[in-house]
Amino acid sequence: MKLTDQVNAATRRYRDTTEERAALERRKARDGVRVVDTPEQVTARVDRLSRAGMVHTGSLLRTVPQPPDGDRLVLLESIIGLTSELQAANFLARGARVAATVGRIVADGLEPRSPWGTGFLIAPSLLLTNNHVLPDAGAASSALLELNYERDLDHQPTVVATYRLDPEALFVTDERLDYTVVAVTAGPGGTAPGDTFGWNRLIREQGKIVTGEPVNVIGHPAGRRKEIAIRENSLLYQLDDFLQYDADTQPGSSGSPAYNDQWEVVALHHAGVPATDDNGNWLSIDGGPADPDRPDRVRWLANEGVRVSVLLRDLLGRELSDAQRRLLTTMGPQALPAPSAPERTERFGAGLRAAGPAGASGTHLVFLHGRAQQGRDPARLRSGWLAGLVAGLSRGAFASVDAADVWFPFYGDVLAAAVPESLSGRPSAEVVIDHGTTAFTVAAPAEESTRALYAHLLEQAAARAGMPVPVAAGAVREGFGDDLIHGARRALGWLAARSRLDEVVIATVFRDVAAYLDQPAVRERVLGAVLGCLPGSGRLVLVGHSLGSVVALDLISRLPSALSVDVLVTAGSPLGLDSVSDRLLTPPPRLARPVGTWVNAWSPADAVAIGCPLADDWPQAADVITANADGRAHDIAEYLSDARVAQAIGTALR
Repeated sequence: MKLTDQVNAATRRYRDTTEERAALERRKARDGVRVVDTPEQVTARVDRLSRAGMVHTGSLLRTVPQPPDGDRLVLLESIIGLTSELQAANFLARGARVAATVGRIVADGLEPRSPWGTGFLIAPSLLLTNNHVLPDAGAASSALLELNYERDLDHQPTVVATYRLDPEALFVTDERLDYTVVAVTAGPGGTAPGDTFGWNRLIREQGKIVTGEPVNVIGHPAGRRKEIAIRENSLLYQLDDFLQYDADTQPGSSGSPAYNDQWEVVALHHAGVPATDDNGNWLSIDGGPADPDRPDRVRWLANEGVRVSVLLRDLLGRELSDAQRRLLTTMGPQALPAPSAPERTERFGAGLRAAGPAGASGTHLVFLHGRAQQGRDPARLRSGWLAGLVAGLSRGAFASVDAADVWFPFYGDVLAAAVPESLSGRPSAEVVIDHGTTAFTVAAPAEESTRALYAHLLEQAAARAGMPVPVAAGAVREGFGDDLIHGARRALGWLAARSRLDEVVIATVFRDVAAYLDQPAVRERVLGAVLGCLPGSGRLVLVGHSLGSVVALDLISRLPSALSVDVLVTAGSPLGLDSVSDRLLTPPPRLARPVGTWVNAWSPADAVAIGCPLADDWPQAADVITANADGRAHDIAEYLSDARVAQAIGTALR
C-alpha cells in the first residue's frame, strides 16, 4: 500500500471518530482532568505507573480530593494527569538514550543517499519500520540503516554507523498494519547494532498510555538529521489497532517510534492526517487544494500510529522457522506471550540482559533474586525490585533507573529443575504448617544430608531468636526422623511468632538455601545460570536478596577478572547463620575478591535475616537496620526503598 493510500485510510478513521473525540473533550471539561479513557485502560495505566515506581497509587488515593460524585475513574485519571505534569531530571537523558536506537533508512548507493524513512531497533539485530518504507525483501536488500545520523552537543555532524539489512534471516511485513520487521547484519567485529546503540523493549501488555497523555516522536523528517517532537503533543484517541495523536511530524518520519513519557514505545508512526474538503481532497496550509507530492505544504491535523500490542500479536502469530522464532525471542520476555512451563525454563534460564550501564558512571546494576521464584516472569520480578529502588532513590534526590538497564540473572527454574525432589512433597519429608482453617505443606529436600541441614538451619535461626534448641552448637543431625520433623516445626513456629514473617516463606527460604549449600551440582547450575547473564566487563553494583545474597558471595569468587564489584548490597540475608557462612566457597572473615563497599540491610522483623548483623563475621560489612512494613518484613522492595540502601546504589551509578 502506498503512503498516500495509508494517509487516506488514516484520514477516514480520523473522520469516523470525530464524535468520539469530541465526547472525550467534553469529559475532560466536565471532570476537570487532562486525561480520559476507558476504565480498563485507565486502571491498567495507573497499575503500570505504580509498578514502575513512577506513582505511589495508595498514597495518592488517600491524598487526592475525592470528586463530588465519588467517581473512582476520575480519581485515577487525575493521578495519571498529576504524574505527567513534571518529569524527573533524567527525562531528557533517557530520551537521548532511546534516540540512539533510531536510524535513517536509505537507498544503498552513492552519496548523498536517498532517504526512504525512519526505523528503530527492537532487539540487538532487529529493525522495525513501515511496510510502505520497506514493502518487500527486495527493497530491504537494497536499503541501508544509518545510526547516529544527527548532530552532537556542539551542533556538529556525528560519525554515522551504517548497517546492511538481512531479509534472508528474517523479513515479516503487513500491509494493513503498515509494519515491517527485518534482521540487521552485524557491524565491524561482529557486534550487533543493538549492542552498540541499544534497542527498544516493545511491551505487549496494556497500560502504556491513555488519551490525553503526551506522545514523543523521534525520527528523520524529510531525511534530515535526527529530530524529536516532544511533550507538546498528546494522544487523541485509541482505536482497536491504531492510535491517533497530534505530534508535529513530517514525511520521512514514517517508521518512527512514538513514545510515552517513560520512553516506552506505544506506537509505530505511519501516517499523517491532512485537512480535507467535503470531497476528501487534501487542503494546503493556505486553505487551497494541496499537492500530495508537496507534503510540506499540506495542512496536517493529526497523526496515526500502529499500536505496539497489536503489532506484536500479528508478528508473533506468523508461521516462522525455529531460527526466526529464536531471533524474535531476543526482543525480550516483555514482548512475548507468557510461556508454558517447559518453554519458561528454556527461555528464561539465562535471565534478562541489560541494554547498557545503569548510570552515567558506566557501572552495571545486577539484581540477584531469592527463593522459590520458579515459574515467575523475570520481567515482572525485576519491575518489583525496581519500584522499591526508585522510591529509595527519589528520597535521596538520585536519578531513577530504567528497567532496561538492569541485569536480572534468573535461576529460579534452574534451581527447581536441579532439585525436583525438594518440590515434590514427599510424605516422609513434609513440614505441615497450620493456619487455622488452612494447612500448607512445604516439602523438605529429598537428600538426607540436605534435609538435616534444612532442619538445622531452622533450629539455629530459632535459637538466635531465643528458642532453646536441644542440639549442640554446630552439630547437624543425620536422618530425618520424627525428632527432626518435630524440631523443624517447632523452630518454624517460634520464628514466625517472633517475627512478622509467614511460616511458609521461612520454610521455603531455608529449604532452598539448604539445597544450594549442600548439593554441589545445584550450586554449580545456579552459578552457571548467573554467570551466563552478566556483562563481559566493567564495574558492578551487585544486589542480592535472601538466597540471592548467598549466591552473590559465591559469585564473587567466580567472576571473570574483567568484572569488579564496586558496591555489594545484601538484603534479608541468612548469611549471619554459621551453618550458611561456613559452607560458602570462601567462608568469613574475608571475601574471595575485594569489593568497594558492602551494605547489609536487615530488618529485625525478618526471620530469614535473624543471624544479622554481619559485621561480627565480616568486618567490611556495613549493617543497615530497616523498618520494613508489617507483612512485608522479607520484601526486597521494602529493603531497596530505604534511603540509606538506595544511596549506596545511587552514588555508585551517578
